[in-house]
Amino acid sequence: MRQNKKTVSPMSNEGRNQYVVEHITKALLKLMRRQNFSEISISRICGEAGVGRASFYRIFESKETVISRHLKTRLDNWWIEAIQKPDFNLVEAVFSHYWEHRELCILLYKQGLAHLSLQSVKEACGPKPEQPNVVA
Repeated sequence: MRQNKKTVSPMSNEGRNQYVVEHITKALLKLMRRQNFSEISISRICGEAGVGRASFYRIFESKETVISRHLKTRLDNWWIEAIQKPDFNLVEAVFSHYWEHRELCILLYKQGLAHLSLQSVKEACGPKPEQPNVVA
């Protein structure tokens, strides 16, 4: 299709990507509440989200990537807020975070995807390539 003012979205690429991420994530989580993760197709997610498969694959590699990215975003946002609190206690904060998001944790567990939560924590808190060996 030739692009012109009528066929080009007024949203920026960043805005479109954010829209796709948000809608794909919501759609997948909604579908996971009703059926097994392994039975959910990319086409079904895209249909539920109202976006095309090309948009899905422009941002995500797989259904697991959708979940991993969602967990990372939540963990990153939590960390930014948590460390700003004057009475910050890491252990208490971690348990509070997972208690607050227990519905998602239970959903992932029931779907056999609890390993994605553990992976997100390891990526956030685990050793980083730029750290010296002693620190890592």
